[in-house]
Amino acid sequence: MVLVLLQMVSMAFAEEPTEMALTVTHAGAGAAATFSVTDVPATKVWLLAGMESVSFAPTRGCVGVTMGVMPTRRLQISVDDTGSAAISGTLPESLAGKTAYVQALAYNATTASCEVTEVVEMTL
Repeated sequence: MVLVLLQMVSMAFAEEPTEMALTVTHAGAGAAATFSVTDVPATKVWLLAGMESVSFAPTRGCVGVTMGVMPTRRLQISVDDTGSAAISGTLPESLAGKTAYVQALAYNATTASCEVTEVVEMTL
């Protein structure tokens, strides 16, 4: 009986997929920033950034997905064999004192599904 229960528990943990995650490392406006996305379920991921945190449903195959950023900037990033993607750059000095919001969106053409990360709020 104990062996059966242990097998059931181990199967439950093994089947749970990891969620795509976005991390941002920055020192503020005018400084370098790195945007990293892990556990991407696709070959490309879009980094969406804007100055408004909103809630809306995107179009084109993203049924049931809610975005949390009204994007004014979109960057497409290639995903490596480990399911990770990263991009670095300098944040504009004109953003000093403002709050920006960033989110990653992956579209998997094989399964025709979308996945988004949590919104990252950046005070610059």
